[in-house]
Amino acid sequence: MSLAGRVHAEPIRFPVPPPELMPPQGPCGLAGIINVWGGLRVVVTEPWRLRHHLAIGEHLFLLPGIWLAEPVPWDRIPGVIRAVEFYVADFIRSRNNPDLDEPLRLYEIRCMRSKPLKTLDTSAVVWG
Repeated sequence: MSLAGRVHAEPIRFPVPPPELMPPQGPCGLAGIINVWGGLRVVVTEPWRLRHHLAIGEHLFLLPGIWLAEPVPWDRIPGVIRAVEFYVADFIRSRNNPDLDEPLRLYEIRCMRSKPLKTLDTSAVVWG
């Protein structure tokens, strides 16, 4: 069984939390997926379920050493998104590769063109 896209992550070698600290559904990993058009989406799921979130040509970035309980609380969502954005940007910047794949190049262009976002007001999202 292989993943459909390319996986950019270290092997999962980080320690599993003690059983008393694990959420009932198991530890969930944090990942970012860049699609073929350069868009980034954030996924919080158990590591063995990541293959269900990938399509052909997409790039998976699994953040090492981060375990989350699902569902993520509303007030922590902006921090989770920023952590994935920072990890993906740092991964791409640390590779001195002028021949980046098309999705990664498109993601870099999107990051250069976008304006810095303000903090997400989660109460406006919930209560409209």
